[in-house]
Amino acid sequence: MKKLNVAEAVTLFDLAENDKKLIAFVKDLGFDTKLEKEADSYTSYLLDDEEGYAFVFDDERMLYEKYANLPLGGLFRFISLQLYSGNKDDYAKFRGPIPHGLSFTMARDQVRKALGQPSQSGGGEPEEFGLEVNEWDLWEIDGYVLHLEYDRHLKSILMISFSSKLTLQE
Repeated sequence: MKKLNVAEAVTLFDLAENDKKLIAFVKDLGFDTKLEKEADSYTSYLLDDEEGYAFVFDDERMLYEKYANLPLGGLFRFISLQLYSGNKDDYAKFRGPIPHGLSFTMARDQVRKALGQPSQSGGGEPEEFGLEVNEWDLWEIDGYVLHLEYDRHLKSILMISFSSKLTLQE
């Protein structure tokens, strides 16, 4: 079984769940390519909690404005790859190489020194239901969106998400 190659995975963003190239890629990683879809959800996942990553798929009707008024039930598209530090949820640490020289041990100031100022930042304050959201930064880089979530002291990265630019649509 192959190990996840992040640089290769991000080239597959926006492909539909039935795309032969995407199917071959996830099969090589040991996944059953049949997505588990809940009737009332527009998101589905392929998870490998032991290897510390998740593929995220969204119903295309949620991604494209032209489909906004249609009910759910379209094809699901690969829109995000999440890498975990081992300190978030119940995922092990992702141990493969991470693009841009990133490491989960990097503090926020180190990341910003390496990548420059983010185009968006947030978190750190109570949001809906009074839950505090970890601070995060977002960059549009190399044709995709890079989103980093930090620990509460900003001394390490909890999760790294690479996403399709379709996720930026309002």
